[in-house]
Amino acid sequence: MNETYKAFFLPKFSIGIIVRFILLTIFIFAFQIKAQGSESISRGKIIYESVCFACHGKNLEGAVGPNLKDSLWLHGASKAQLMTTIKKGFPEQGMVAFGTIYKDQQIEDISNFILSRQQGLRDMEYRIYHKASFETGVQWGTQKPDKKGPLNPPHVNLNLPEVDQFGLQFKGKLLIPQHIAGKFKIVGMIRQKEGFQLLIDGKKIELSTASSRFEEKINLSAGIHEFEFRYIRGLKSTPLHFELLGKATIPLSFDSYRKSLTSEYIVKAEDSFFIMRKRVKDLSPGTIIVNHQDQVSYAISPYGASVSAIWTGDSIDIGPNIYARGQDVAKTLGKHLLSKKEAIELLIDGSEKKLKYLGYANKPKPKFMYKYGTDQISIESSINSKNLLLTYSLVSQHPTKIQVKIPKGLTVNTSKGTHEGLVFTPDNSSSFQIIIPFEEQP
Repeated sequence: MNETYKAFFLPKFSIGIIVRFILLTIFIFAFQIKAQGSESISRGKIIYESVCFACHGKNLEGAVGPNLKDSLWLHGASKAQLMTTIKKGFPEQGMVAFGTIYKDQQIEDISNFILSRQQGLRDMEYRIYHKASFETGVQWGTQKPDKKGPLNPPHVNLNLPEVDQFGLQFKGKLLIPQHIAGKFKIVGMIRQKEGFQLLIDGKKIELSTASSRFEEKINLSAGIHEFEFRYIRGLKSTPLHFELLGKATIPLSFDSYRKSLTSEYIVKAEDSFFIMRKRVKDLSPGTIIVNHQDQVSYAISPYGASVSAIWTGDSIDIGPNIYARGQDVAKTLGKHLLSKKEAIELLIDGSEKKLKYLGYANKPKPKFMYKYGTDQISIESSINSKNLLLTYSLVSQHPTKIQVKIPKGLTVNTSKGTHEGLVFTPDNSSSFQIIIPFEEQP
């Protein structure tokens, strides 16, 4: 071999060094990508725990807003769809457009954090085999099903078939996030003692059914696991309660999933107050709810500053907003002091006006601010003993006549002024009070 040709070859030790260098470079690059993802998730967690948790729960379990870690998404579960949802928000349902507050990178961080907490079953498919029995069995890997399709919600549901005797196969993905990975128990209850199998990552999990209940320990690492459940019907009716118990509870069957939901979620103010903007039954869209110490609540319009409802006791059940994913409306509770069509109306120069809503302040008291021309008007609320106090304030550069129309039958006390029919005219328009006595709901 001549010297020129030899120059194109490297010694064996040099090739080994280069290979190791390339592998090391790939490893470092992959580690950096993972580190950047971890850093983004950590940043997103900080933002979530300072802002988002108030509506979606500390553990993404849902509160005022829906659950963010299960399989049900109204506006899409991809990263791009999630970022769009956070950016644009849904003001009519009480969710702020966070694109006006946070930069794109911060919104991506929040999205990465939410996606890192996804758990439970996904992409589930069912397959039904007619006339299958314990005697005939099913060739699960090769036999053609009589019917198949996607399973939504993605939980094992033994009530799908419309025939008396059948076999059922469910296949999909089981998501285990990093923060709950580790030791789990598979627990459940089924009436029959044979004819069902559970496989995770292709491995059969032994489920002891000496009684109708079963329990088995299992370790699950963080990531996506293959999930399969096989069932041959042996009884006419076989409810299945089936879930993973560990650092979190993950329902695997439809019966367990349904049991995990509650039909109501009553928001509590406890010893303070809350301000909430949700779609509420019998109230106009955009109406804002204020609850003082779970004693008295009222609804106020951002458009005309009218108080359209006042009630005592429990304030509002937002369960339909959560569990129906916003497709149903929240409900007011307690005892109402106003009928559905009545309201305390603010009159300006003798008539109702459309005001520009400027927003609200929540310190030290709930305060709603409006603008009419150059005039600035605010309504502040508080409670004193068994009274709801509404304090009206006006800042104006010219004479403006402010009045309040009070519904017939509503007992009120007022500042100094005159009453003519249902209309109260204060002596001092710059600041006056409407005092509404109430009795706490027992």
